[in-house]
Amino acid sequence: MMSALKKIAAPEQDRIRVCFGGTPHIDEIFYLYSKKDARVIMPLAVVLVMVGLFFIFRHVATTVIPLVIILLSTLWLFGIMGFLGIRLNVITVNVCVIVLTISVADSIHILSDYYQWLIRGDSREAAIKKSFVDLFTPCVFNAATTIAGMLSLLVSSLRPVREFGLFSALGVGLALILSMTLIPVILSFASPPHRLFIERFKSGLMHRALSFLASPTLKRSVWILSVSAVLFAVSLFYLSKLDVGANVLNYFKKDDPVRLETHAIEDQLSGVGSVEFVITTRQDGLKDVRVLNKIEQFQKWLKTLGGVAHIVSITEELKDMNRVFGREGENTSVLPASTDRIAQYFFVLESEDDFESVVQDNYTVTRISMRVRLSDARELARQVPLIEEKLETELGDAVIQSSMTGFVKLMHNMETYLLASQKNSISVTLVSVVIMLSLFFKSLRLGLLSLIPNIIPIVLGLAFMAVRGISVDPGTVMIASICLGIVVDDTVHFLSRLKKLKKQHVSLESAIGQAMHEMGRPIMITSLVLALGFAVLVFASFNPNVYFGLISALVILAALVAELVVMPAVLVVFKPRI
Repeated sequence: MMSALKKIAAPEQDRIRVCFGGTPHIDEIFYLYSKKDARVIMPLAVVLVMVGLFFIFRHVATTVIPLVIILLSTLWLFGIMGFLGIRLNVITVNVCVIVLTISVADSIHILSDYYQWLIRGDSREAAIKKSFVDLFTPCVFNAATTIAGMLSLLVSSLRPVREFGLFSALGVGLALILSMTLIPVILSFASPPHRLFIERFKSGLMHRALSFLASPTLKRSVWILSVSAVLFAVSLFYLSKLDVGANVLNYFKKDDPVRLETHAIEDQLSGVGSVEFVITTRQDGLKDVRVLNKIEQFQKWLKTLGGVAHIVSITEELKDMNRVFGREGENTSVLPASTDRIAQYFFVLESEDDFESVVQDNYTVTRISMRVRLSDARELARQVPLIEEKLETELGDAVIQSSMTGFVKLMHNMETYLLASQKNSISVTLVSVVIMLSLFFKSLRLGLLSLIPNIIPIVLGLAFMAVRGISVDPGTVMIASICLGIVVDDTVHFLSRLKKLKKQHVSLESAIGQAMHEMGRPIMITSLVLALGFAVLVFASFNPNVYFGLISALVILAALVAELVVMPAVLVVFKPRI
């Protein structure tokens, strides 16, 4: 339909300005923008991540190996989605970024451990074997926690969010399989890196930073935890101010043609949003003056609400007829007062082509169509419970039944779904991660303590949203559960190596220092690459995707600081059994 309308309008564009608005137009733009983002965002993310890896490692093989895993896992995933008939939309288009970043993270940890063994003088074959013995269990467990975070989105009432969670989890699983099977094969054929490349692991800014972090003291640790507690408390305060918003117009950027044209239509003409009320009564009930008066009173009340641009209903048409045909001297801007006159007016209206779109079934069913400005639709959506209550009291009895639907009602329902999705997905992810960490480390206390450096960044990210006025929408609702599933991976790698070193009968402080030197570099690199991958979404067409990428990148960077600073402090202060 939109293609046909635009074809009609095209010859007139040089002479007059033609603007499009409304749900069909927005649906079409969603489709077109999602296709464009799928073509642009993924290649851009791949290029930036590969450039970032090469800048960090300065080694071609270290850049190419993750690229192979990315391309294959993405190809498999989108092939499966295509086979199942899953269409890309404003939310599922982000799946490609998730698969890319997770694929790179696994590759970096494996390659970094491989290079650590080469530094110690092992042969290529021995280094490959040892790195996979070290990392197989943590990588599998990390994939499990990430998948748990993504599958928690299946509790959402919104289908695009459920599809995003399901196929992101599938993509993580595919990336794990390829990393565990393909990387050792490639490394067995690839030449070991040059000695100068290996030597760079022993120097540089990262090495100096890790050397400082590798010696935590009790006094410094107490200060770190105190500052963290203050930040957490302040973040919780702002978290209470986090807003929920599902106005589809706000998905578009302020200078987007969709938004500008919608405002132009609403400023010059009427609202392009809608609220629909269906009124059902007995046979010929719409010819009853008392029924029509009840409908009219309800409409008068609706007009007092903010954002209502125009109302179309059978009572408005009857009032127009009465104004045209009413007797001289009467107040003809009102409903006709007699059943006979109503019947006469209906007889005339029946000849109109669109009469059945307003009245049907022997005058038992009618509708009220309320036009709403999309810019004001959010405020009106918050009054949906009040409207439904009024509808029940004014148009709900033995004679009249009524119901409400339309865009504004959908907005209200979606905001309710978003709140429920946020609470349910975070709860499911938290419980799943605590159980899995406790089982993995065989200690409930260590499992709970390991959550501290992972929960703080999530709360900070959500508080940042509240401060910046970014609402919870279908894009940002996924941030907490997705990021928690991702950032906990670094904790697993760090504590796994710490546990292995502790078994060698070294002190906790010495084990922390050695684990920091061995795992700190891959943790830094994976976090930076993950943040870069998510940050690419700032170039997306839709605000929810832009905010999803931006906030996720900030959370991942905050989690990096928490992992390298807060986690050692937690271990030094609480001294859990490892």
